[in-house]
Amino acid sequence: MKVNFFALLRPITGEKSVEIEPSADLRELISRLDSRYGRFKEALLNESGQLLPGVVILVNGVNVYSLAGLDTPLSDSDTVSFFPPLGGG
Repeated sequence: MKVNFFALLRPITGEKSVEIEPSADLRELISRLDSRYGRFKEALLNESGQLLPGVVILVNGVNVYSLAGLDTPLSDSDTVSFFPPLGGG
């Protein structure tokens, strides 16, 4: 599975993308990436484990809000792209 990181996630991971063993679903993938990099979950999820406002996660180019959210199943051939909320002013 290919995982892409954008914006503020790149300094957390130190990478633009990685190839990783597939996870059962998006929630499991986020937990695995948090274990690997630290601070990953806090950049995407609130204290209740829900996506923060403004977070965009695409699985094969489709927003997970159009799929099963954090319960979206994943497979080896998937590409997952993470976009954290962006601030501005």
